[in-house]
Amino acid sequence: MSNKHIFGSAEGVVLASLRGAVAQNPALRLHAPTKTVYVAHASTTTQVAVISGGGAGHEPAHAGYVGHGMLMSMVSGDIFASPSAKQILVAIEFAAFAGLENAEGVKGRDVVIVINNYTGDRLNFGLAIEQARARYPGLRITTVLNADDVSLLPQTRGGEEVNLVGPRGLGGNIFVCKVLGGYTTFGANGGESTIGFMDNL
Repeated sequence: MSNKHIFGSAEGVVLASLRGAVAQNPALRLHAPTKTVYVAHASTTTQVAVISGGGAGHEPAHAGYVGHGMLMSMVSGDIFASPSAKQILVAIEFAAFAGLENAEGVKGRDVVIVINNYTGDRLNFGLAIEQARARYPGLRITTVLNADDVSLLPQTRGGEEVNLVGPRGLGGNIFVCKVLGGYTTFGANGGESTIGFMDNL
């Protein structure tokens, strides 16, 4: 069996990649219309959900980070394009409410959103967060901005320092997702409650 694929067109490639990621893990589900991968049966005791996402083209990217002790959900845009605010809002809803639908008086989990330092990501995640806060007033959402990429530090041209693009944050994203996902799943000391976690971010 070949382990390489050549595609004649980018059409459908992102969804094919996400379907492949979900097929490898029976605990995950794909909401194809919004390109959102999420944990299907999240623990009802999990108090804080971590999500992330961004453009496609560097797979497995965030789809490979969804699971127990990692992300509760992720959302993908098209190749090298940020997901829309509408897509991100759905990912927030899956993270906040997955597995809690039948709970009485459900208020949802707190949500931590890890955002990479791309203009489209910052804009669309910001819009989605505003919409989520308006729709679910009791939902606490906080963000962590990744901006660590040393290859894009300001450069000197003609004796002057110029910042052409700025750090993107991709290098540190997986570490941030893993640390936050592990902490929110297992607690600071092997299972302690994560109450107060959001206040300390």
